[in-house]
Amino acid sequence: MGRIGRIPAETLLGLRTRLANLSARDTQRRVAIDQVAELFGVSSATVYRQLQQLRRPKSVASKIRATLRSRTASCCRGRNDDAVLRDHRRTQDQNGERQGAATVDEPRH
Repeated sequence: MGRIGRIPAETLLGLRTRLANLSARDTQRRVAIDQVAELFGVSSATVYRQLQQLRRPKSVASKIRATLRSRTASCCRGRNDDAVLRDHRRTQDQNGERQGAATVDEPRH
């Protein structure tokens, strides 16, 4: 069971949708907030706060970036930056991602 005064995410999402369809100064915004506050026994300030704290779904791209960052961080712990960079460049060279770039061992003149 959730905390007392916690409004379900489905309700907050529905409220956000209704508020998005109203203008910024529409009096119906206040009415909608007050209705939800009364329904769940919380103040209107709590409803506004929970609307702000409601997390929006993250895009798939951000999840992929986070996964790559964590993999890079875990494989590079305890190694100096030069070794990590050298291995990263070698991997790019093997995959053909750095075509025409100088390698670490052979500087370009």
